[in-house]
Amino acid sequence: MPLCSACSSIPFSSLPPFPSWLPYAHIPSAIEKDLVPFLQNPHPEPINLQRPLGLPHHQSPDLLRQSAQTCGLCSLILAGYNRVLEARERHVADEVGRFYDEAGGPDGRFWVCARREGQQGFLVLNWSEKRRDSGSHEVYVVAGAGFAVDDVRWPPKSAEDQSTQTPRPQQHCNASSRG
Repeated sequence: MPLCSACSSIPFSSLPPFPSWLPYAHIPSAIEKDLVPFLQNPHPEPINLQRPLGLPHHQSPDLLRQSAQTCGLCSLILAGYNRVLEARERHVADEVGRFYDEAGGPDGRFWVCARREGQQGFLVLNWSEKRRDSGSHEVYVVAGAGFAVDDVRWPPKSAEDQSTQTPRPQQHCNASSRG
């Protein structure tokens, strides 16, 4: 599956770093482990929601859904986004979850950045829909991917290579809401 223009323009080797002003994550529900928003440091001034969280990607869920029909990477991002939306639905279906739901869900504007602490791969972030009582917005990790490369030749080209190599595990791709 080819990549769309938004995905093919992502410079994976030089992504902007994970926002350093997002100090920690929290799990708002003991049930929903996939729902892990990040909180900002408290700021005395209003938060500028135009502040980039990384490189802009599709800026609406509808654009992402449309692109996911023909772009494999958008399909991966959409699967992660849908997973977060489903987790939020279960979270707010609970009375306690509704009570503590200050920030709302992801706003549907997608940003791509590097993973935290220099890990190989990327994360896709969204601002929250509304401001928390503390005056800050949450940031959702809606999708992520890690990069890994074998440092051996595969498939083996000779009988000698076969005797020194271990079998390769089955490859698969899994959308994740965590980085």
